[in-house]
Amino acid sequence: MFDVHVVGGGPAGCVAAKTASENNLNVVISEEHKNIGMPVQCSGLVSKDGFKDLNINIKPATINEIQGAKVYSPSLHELDLTTNETKACLMNRAQFDYICSQEAERAGVKIQLGKRISKDDLKEKKIIGADGPFSSVARWFGFPKINEYVLCYQAEFENANLENSKAVQVYLSNKLSPGFFSWLIPIHETKARVGIGVYTNLPVKAYFERLLKEHKIVNEIVKDAKQVRFLSGFIPVEVRSKTSQDNVLLVGDAAGQVKATTGGGLVFGCNCARIAGQVISNGSNVEDYDKLWRAKYYKDLAIHQELRNLAKGLTDDQIDSYFNLAKSLGAEAFLKRYGDMDKPTVMIDSLLKYNRMFYNLLIQYLPKITMF
Repeated sequence: MFDVHVVGGGPAGCVAAKTASENNLNVVISEEHKNIGMPVQCSGLVSKDGFKDLNINIKPATINEIQGAKVYSPSLHELDLTTNETKACLMNRAQFDYICSQEAERAGVKIQLGKRISKDDLKEKKIIGADGPFSSVARWFGFPKINEYVLCYQAEFENANLENSKAVQVYLSNKLSPGFFSWLIPIHETKARVGIGVYTNLPVKAYFERLLKEHKIVNEIVKDAKQVRFLSGFIPVEVRSKTSQDNVLLVGDAAGQVKATTGGGLVFGCNCARIAGQVISNGSNVEDYDKLWRAKYYKDLAIHQELRNLAKGLTDDQIDSYFNLAKSLGAEAFLKRYGDMDKPTVMIDSLLKYNRMFYNLLIQYLPKITMF
């Protein structure tokens, strides 16, 4: 019998477990797969400073340092956001998950691999659901549903024709990637990850193949390259309306703690997981977890969601128009100076000082921001 049972051995589950164990609780993680970090279902791109507060050393898992991005409109107009500084890290996601699990074990957490559990197995005083976007824990204990997801597909290409191995490329088009966007992440000079996200009711593999053939930039990069592996998965793009009740807390993708604009969930999920571990450890009411993590992170996540809600309803012609307007108002210089992958609130505050016209335009099209 343990004090805390964590379902799911990904980074968020391991961070929550480690935090609780460091506060003298007896913690077990049940992971349904036989190997930590498998199967990989993540691009592996995270902000440089995202894990600073968590004291997780991501360097051993880092395979490339990214110095910015080039963003392309449907008609291939470009926003060049590249710099001479490292802005993000591309990780070996399986290795990162292993690092998190090792830190949890060193803190005294017991990890059970290949352990698929049922609700009847959960007898502990406190339960943490870290079991992904379609969380069984959330379903078993009657949490509100997450209603919106995107379906993603990504492949790795060897012998890719890359001009810049330090810059991510982002391709905007609701025709080629309806409901989300497409991307290229360089691994090194001749290897890259190319991916796409679409509405969940669409055939993502067909859209991916169409991207490779019809997108001029992507086609030029991969036309002579060899596809060596692929992954696919669902990403929640809305926050679950409730993430704690009775003796159960949800963290990471299970809670929908994901940036709706990019699908990135590692930074927010792990930081919220630490709060979950602290709430369990200090004897607080479990429902305080919802209040605490939302007070610190919900505003940023909500703005990410509003930005996506705006973008997914635009035609490609509208995307081009807004894209060109943003560029004319100085978006490149602003984002190079103030851009933050995780914190749009910081950027919006800076934008008011940088260009009031640009700020007023954003507020006009994102009226809910004024509510935050």
